[in-house]
Amino acid sequence: MRRGASSALAADAPRVSVVIPTFNRAELLGRAIRSVLAQTFRDFELIVVSDGSQDNTADVVSAIADARVTLVHLPVSGGPAKARNAGIARSRGEWVAFLDDDDEWLPTKLEAQLAEANGAADVGVVYCRMCVQTPEEFRRPQAETDLPCGEITDDLLSESMIVMPSAFMVRRAALLQVDGFDESMNWAEDRDLWLRLAQAGQQFAGVKEPLIVYHIGHKGRLSMDWMSVCSLARYQRRWGRLEKQRLSPIDFRVDRARRRRWVEKANRKQVKRLLRNGRRGRAWRYAATLFPTIWTLPWVLPFIAQSLAITVFGRNASRLPGMPSWDARQEERRDRGPVTIASESRVRPITQPVKSSLRDVASAEFDHGLAPRVSVIMPTHNRADLVERSIQSALAQTMSDLELIVVDDGSTDNTNDVLHAVHDSRLRLVRRTESGGPCAARNAGIAIARGEWVAFIDDDDEWLPEKLEVQLARLAQEPEASVVYCLGSVQTAKSTWPLPSRSPLEEGNTTHSILSAGHSLTPCVHLVRRSALLGVSGFDESFHATGDSDLWLRLAQAGHETVAVPEMLVIQHAEHKQRITQHAVVLSEGFARLERRWRKLARERLTAAEYKDFRVGRRQQLEQLHIRQLKRLMRSRNRNRAWRYARDMMPVLRSYPWAGRYVAQSLAIAVFGRSAARLPGMPSRKDKTTSDARRIERAADEAT
Repeated sequence: MRRGASSALAADAPRVSVVIPTFNRAELLGRAIRSVLAQTFRDFELIVVSDGSQDNTADVVSAIADARVTLVHLPVSGGPAKARNAGIARSRGEWVAFLDDDDEWLPTKLEAQLAEANGAADVGVVYCRMCVQTPEEFRRPQAETDLPCGEITDDLLSESMIVMPSAFMVRRAALLQVDGFDESMNWAEDRDLWLRLAQAGQQFAGVKEPLIVYHIGHKGRLSMDWMSVCSLARYQRRWGRLEKQRLSPIDFRVDRARRRRWVEKANRKQVKRLLRNGRRGRAWRYAATLFPTIWTLPWVLPFIAQSLAITVFGRNASRLPGMPSWDARQEERRDRGPVTIASESRVRPITQPVKSSLRDVASAEFDHGLAPRVSVIMPTHNRADLVERSIQSALAQTMSDLELIVVDDGSTDNTNDVLHAVHDSRLRLVRRTESGGPCAARNAGIAIARGEWVAFIDDDDEWLPEKLEVQLARLAQEPEASVVYCLGSVQTAKSTWPLPSRSPLEEGNTTHSILSAGHSLTPCVHLVRRSALLGVSGFDESFHATGDSDLWLRLAQAGHETVAVPEMLVIQHAEHKQRITQHAVVLSEGFARLERRWRKLARERLTAAEYKDFRVGRRQQLEQLHIRQLKRLMRSRNRNRAWRYARDMMPVLRSYPWAGRYVAQSLAIAVFGRSAARLPGMPSRKDKTTSDARRIERAADEAT
């Protein structure tokens, strides 16, 4: 961008200048331009910057008969930052809004953002929420969390907010003040600009409505380019000191690890491409490009070594130790990520990616002449010995107008054979090539469900035959309700006890009951209206545990009424191993994430005594699991497992500092092995209960 660009506005200047950078995406550009021209706010100019495009981009733009559209052609591609700066230099409006050529705006985007800016004269930047959409027209709104406003440097540093340019509108004078985008960066250049604006004293404002559609799934997305490692090194050199000053140690390490995973994934793909192609010159240029980043990002050394090996040995480098193995057919299957649906008579592909997202609620229409009344969703992973019992209990319902969608979440045992042995036309199978966790598996089922109502059953649980019939009868009495739950029991080989519940059962808005664990939160006791699930975007797939609690809270906060059935209609079987609720690290991480999201609401809705009892009960539950885990580590001689346990527990310490003792004990086991039992404060590896376990169990008994 020209440093001498004038910030003065002409008398006939439009209020907003819209800048769209594009590079060889003529097939996508038209959609973005049409979304701008469809804005309800009309006083704008549209500047399309062709960043050295060699396709028919110019023809697409010239075919649009609108005087507000201008095409700027750059002879040589310089990256998105340079293209946006060229658009800023040509802009005349008081405000500059950005739109990527593969995204689109909703019609009220500019109008809503200008209304927000008019309400505060000191605001220099306005942004909004987004919807994520796949090529198969599945749309998922961004989770509704508080939008940071005002001085938001800490939020930008911690990467807790969206930064994509398509969501932002900035005063032109503010952009000129900080010299626009940094043209030396092709990754994180947007976050870098927003940080420089925040450091220059610009105030930020947010619009809560999702006003942009962020399209994913197509090729050529720059955010996945291996070259981003160079920009990451530059970003960390510029903002690393400020991050260390403003962020907590845990947040600082988590953000650094997240960025490293992103870039490592892209570089692993690049090394595999070099191995496949065997181009030694390209491998040498790849190593030379990464070499200057060693001092900032020392973990790139393995990629440099691998690329140098390819430079010397070509495709034969795959035989060297430490080199990634590659199989063209296997990699093609993994990149494609197929999901198929099977019935009794045939198997046909479903156009849905592995990481499924939910359909836009506006398109959730039902053909009641063909669609079943209830869609039952069962996620399963490596439980071939248990899944058949759950399937039979679902198909044996007295209310037979249902479909059963079993989502095989990357199972590696004979689950597929067990499922194909079930002969029932109501059974539909979704196979995922990689495991994404129970929340992602349930969302995959919701996305293809056809029923008005959705019920969930886990692969190790069981329904009584009248479960759905009784729940639908209760809903007929309360037509405004969107959720109904029932009672259940936990069963082992020796005993049976009821799932936690409050008497009388809470109905209506159940926020208080959910926060205080007043009724069972397991999905298998619930029946939910499908439109309500789509309205809150289903399960949050970032949760590996406690994602069900988060969903019920979001449904309650969205105003959906809940009713209850005071009958035991579900049996949870607890005699087997590999229950996720018995995994100490996973459950601790899930509880910690849940508390960070809902702590403010819990303090508002619960009394001081209820909140304290709630925290104490959760700590007792987690401490029991951690003590059992440490005993297992003491009995085994696997020091690597103890080290992984300590490493995985580190992010949890921010929410549960008391867990530091278990991290220290696991590190002692990693260093000393079974000899760590002799150290003071370590639990005994014998089967008998330790004093700590007795204390916690006694406190739990008293609370009960």
